[in-house]
Amino acid sequence: MKKIIALLLCVVLLMGTLPVFAAQEDSEKMQEVLLIVKGKITVPETLSEFSSNVAEYDKVKSYRFEWSTPEFDEYLTISCDEKGRIQSYRTSSYTATDKKITDVSKAEIIAFAESFLRKIAPEAFKGETDLLVYNENDYYASGNLSYSVTFVRKKDGILVKDNQASVNLFVTEEGEIKIRNANINVDYDRDFAETGEDFAGYEAKYKELFPVEMIYRDEYNPEAKRNEPQRIPVLIYRIKEDTIGYMDCVTGEIVTEDPFDAASRNESASKDSVAMGAAPNASPLTPQELAELENIAGLISADEIRNVAKNLPYVDFPDELLLESSRLYKDNLGDYYYDLSYSLEKDSNYRHFSIHANAKTGKILRLSGNGAIPYKYTEEEIVLSDAQKQEASAKISEFLNAVAKDELLASEKKGDNAYRYNYSENYVRIVNGVKYINNGIQVTFDTENNIISSYSLNFTDGNFANPENAIGADTAYNKILEYAPIIPMYIRNDGAYKKVFTLEKRNIALDALDGEIKNKETKNNFTYSDISGHWAEEAATKLSEIQVGLQGGKLDPDRKITQEEFLRLAASAVWGNYYN
Repeated sequence: MKKIIALLLCVVLLMGTLPVFAAQEDSEKMQEVLLIVKGKITVPETLSEFSSNVAEYDKVKSYRFEWSTPEFDEYLTISCDEKGRIQSYRTSSYTATDKKITDVSKAEIIAFAESFLRKIAPEAFKGETDLLVYNENDYYASGNLSYSVTFVRKKDGILVKDNQASVNLFVTEEGEIKIRNANINVDYDRDFAETGEDFAGYEAKYKELFPVEMIYRDEYNPEAKRNEPQRIPVLIYRIKEDTIGYMDCVTGEIVTEDPFDAASRNESASKDSVAMGAAPNASPLTPQELAELENIAGLISADEIRNVAKNLPYVDFPDELLLESSRLYKDNLGDYYYDLSYSLEKDSNYRHFSIHANAKTGKILRLSGNGAIPYKYTEEEIVLSDAQKQEASAKISEFLNAVAKDELLASEKKGDNAYRYNYSENYVRIVNGVKYINNGIQVTFDTENNIISSYSLNFTDGNFANPENAIGADTAYNKILEYAPIIPMYIRNDGAYKKVFTLEKRNIALDALDGEIKNKETKNNFTYSDISGHWAEEAATKLSEIQVGLQGGKLDPDRKITQEEFLRLAASAVWGNYYN
């Protein structure tokens, strides 16, 4: 091997050039980037150790530099792009203090954070027309004199979506402001598209493009008692399909936002497991325990549930599949359910089947399984014909009439989808002529195996408000716009930033009966208009700057405090402003 390497080197020498190895290129580039970074930050002399790495994703490189003490009890970490533009700043520097109030003002905190950003990210401040601006709605103060300040990017005074920077700071015992960490997310390289005169009558056009709809949806019930449903249906207005859309400021047409490069996530939900077994010298069973065991004894068996499933049309559930796991449980309403899982590995083909069913009625609520023909990935594009889709739809209809006939009659088809060999249909439940978006049916048919591969049914009981008592759609939309007006914004579109109209807030839910916003955001406003010249002005102002105070804009300092107000003040002083 050594002779071969030597021979190759001789060939290269004879050709008169030497290759620059990738490691050398990385080192040279890293040195270049590091020098740019060190021109923006100050590294304490105590941080004598240094490490670095470079990562590449989709041909884009990013760098990480870290300085630390030999014991690594102190550190400074910087992440940046290949142009040396800092994206994150992390430091171990933090000094907890017993002090709750400092002489450092809110204005000084904000000014310090902006000065720091201008130093480490000068690229984010392109003069007066394109720069990061303090966002007054995202200022937080908490115990031990720590603060969080957010800046958003504005171009010509208009918000640039998803471009922002956050800075976390703290104040020492001596009153010195220090940085704990910072994150900077600014899309520097994308251009801004040319724009013209704003569309006349844009509000009416926006309403036309993105109308409101009345729906039922589940909402958490904080007053639920034992054996009562934790979630209840409520009647609301929202923008149709919850799509807060974008309208071109000039043409009045719908604009689609460019997608981000999505990072894959592995989110797995673990279920609680119960270990079963008899302990020696156990105490006798109580009457309640005996009654519960009697209830369980009267339930349908797992084998009977299996027979119900395997006899449904187009369900392939071979007898050779063995029960792998079984879980019987009771929900908070006192209903019993089975979770059953079956599997078998044969001839290098893993077969599985799972069932979720009501253990008292035997009704199948969910099932899934694969067929005898194993799935094989191929680059070949597979498109189902209209005839195949119609045939699959007919078989889905036959299956649903067997497993959920009543629920099917109470639903309407929401949509269908074809992907490779699979054809799916979704249904949404209709109550009082209104969609109940948390209830419905989903089913998928595997055309290769000629089977139902997945099915899910969710129908819940509840008290449904009468839609005849709801306010009108026009009134509802106007109330939504009072809370979230239509504003101009720059979004990513076709490789550039395009100016659009959109609602100021997202995911808005308006109570259809009383017209109140159900998910109204609470602004961090602890300033008061009625304390000027009052003897409590200085104390109230100082407390408000660390967000210990009361919302509403007025303190009414000479009125007796209520129990609720006192508890809110005490809780926010101890645990933070979110208790407001």
